[in-house]
Amino acid sequence: IGGTNIFSGRDRLQYVLPTVNFGDLVVLAYGTNDGLDLDALNDVVQGFKSKGANIILMPTPIANPANNHPMSNESEWAKLNQRMVNEAMRMGCAIVPTWHYLLDHSPMSIGLSSKFRSNQNLINHPGLFEFQCYGKMLVNAFTG
Repeated sequence: IGGTNIFSGRDRLQYVLPTVNFGDLVVLAYGTNDGLDLDALNDVVQGFKSKGANIILMPTPIANPANNHPMSNESEWAKLNQRMVNEAMRMGCAIVPTWHYLLDHSPMSIGLSSKFRSNQNLINHPGLFEFQCYGKMLVNAFTG
């Protein structure tokens, strides 16, 4: 469900749920506009779970630091990721550990300089390279 943020996605959930079948896999990508309020995420997850879907969460990408977006601050971003891990465990969802791939000091880093993060708009929209890496991260969640 695309949208401005998780709240607009939650508002459109009623149109999507009739198409969901038991056993479907739903990938929920939490975006940088969604912030630290995870109540709407819980509502979306519970909506899909009510239809018998399996959920995997993709945490938010880290924003480009050039524009002072709240999710460009590594401390705030790490706080959100930790809350998402806790929420995933509480809600019984799988989660892709994207933070390991995005931090420069991680041994699994994709090697993307912080000044090139979110290069689609240089604020908070990942570019093609980042999306390719996110796709690989999701595949690796299944293949190891």
